[in-house]
Amino acid sequence: MQYEIHFSPDDGPRQTLYADLTQQQADDIQKAIDGDDAADTVLRIPSRVDRNGPTHSWLFRASRISLRKA
Repeated sequence: MQYEIHFSPDDGPRQTLYADLTQQQADDIQKAIDGDDAADTVLRIPSRVDRNGPTHSWLFRASRISLRKA
């Protein structure tokens, strides 16, 4: 299933990336986002800048992203 990852960098505008995730992967990411230590949790999520573009492996701090179904 395709998900949108909304990323808020330190500086600059919020960015949207796209990822194909299983329900379990999405649940695990959401759990990390909601966790007490989200500011210290780094997630590696294969995602795309364009909805149908090439996939790259990105690192995100859990406290700086939100996840929703696309």
